Amino acid sequence: MKAKKLVAMLVVLAIVFTSAVVSFGASSPDFSAISNSQYMKVYSISTQNNTATYGNASTSNKIGTIYATDEIYVYSISGSWAYCSYPVSGGRKYAYIPLSVITSNNMAHAACVSRAQVTTYIRSDGKTAYGYVSKGDPVTAIATAGSFVQLIYPAGGVYKMAWVTLSDYNNYIKTASSSATTPSGSNVASSWQFPMANAYCTWSSYQNMSWDSYTNTGSGRNYHLGIDIAGSNTNVCAAANGTVAAVGYNGANGNYVVIRHTMPNGGTVYSFYAHLSSYCVSSGNTVSKGDKIGVMGSTGDAKGAHLHFAIVNALWSGSYYGYATQFSGNSVTFEGVTYYNPVYVINNAKLP
Repeated sequence: MKAKKLVAMLVVLAIVFTSAVVSFGASSPDFSAISNSQYMKVYSISTQNNTATYGNASTSNKIGTIYATDEIYVYSISGSWAYCSYPVSGGRKYAYIPLSVITSNNMAHAACVSRAQVTTYIRSDGKTAYGYVSKGDPVTAIATAGSFVQLIYPAGGVYKMAWVTLSDYNNYIKTASSSATTPSGSNVASSWQFPMANAYCTWSSYQNMSWDSYTNTGSGRNYHLGIDIAGSNTNVCAAANGTVAAVGYNGANGNYVVIRHTMPNGGTVYSFYAHLSSYCVSSGNTVSKGDKIGVMGSTGDAKGAHLHFAIVNALWSGSYYGYATQFSGNSVTFEGVTYYNPVYVINNAKLP
């Protein structure tokens, strides 16, 4: 028994010290990116409830069974074996499985960067959605099956291995990764997304979702310094990786959250979320793109429930303005703060 425990400890230590962990913004995830802290979530490629698990990297020591409904966490891959855990009564069980259980690994690994948000599926039948690859995410394509391609991509601080349609892969993902160097660190805003699912402009179908659009505010400041949006649900999420710089309430913006982001060139910007009915983060929290930070509302001087979303170059103690005097283009400096068109930043993953 003591010898078995020692072997298990050595296996874990080997995984910790030999697994190469990469920053999500730095390069495309591959088998070498998987580790104890940044494991990979995946389902078996078969729907049959008979996937055997083993106590070591051989088929001579069966210790359990993974079912088709079980989400597998993979901590390392070596040769034709994967070290993983799977759900059992009261927790998770650690074991080895053949790599073929989760992937055919039948194509040369292709490092890519997604050019759009693309739905992923747990299997190559496209029946059950698993989430999505965000625009700008680094991914690695590793296998094909029929009209689907299997990818590894970052998801909520870890990785997922899932399937996308061949059409989506060809149209939105199949491209070489950028060779540009990205600063290390989980708060690097290497890619952006709209802070609400299926975001749409609450004014009307303005091309820039109300950025620099005119509305009569009863003053000389009539041109919008952000975008007013809603989505298919009321959750408000971080638009990019970052650190919460401020939360609070004031009369104009109501409940608000400000997130500080490091851009790939090392510069700093702040994303601003206003009129929230509530927020669920605190100053100093580290957030990843897509993390929920609050709920859309109508606090402050909002006229109806919506999210006022802005991207600026400075953190300051006053309330950010919603409007400026007439301007055009994708950035403007008003009252000492530079505002950037959020639609431009999200679509291009850089400042104008």
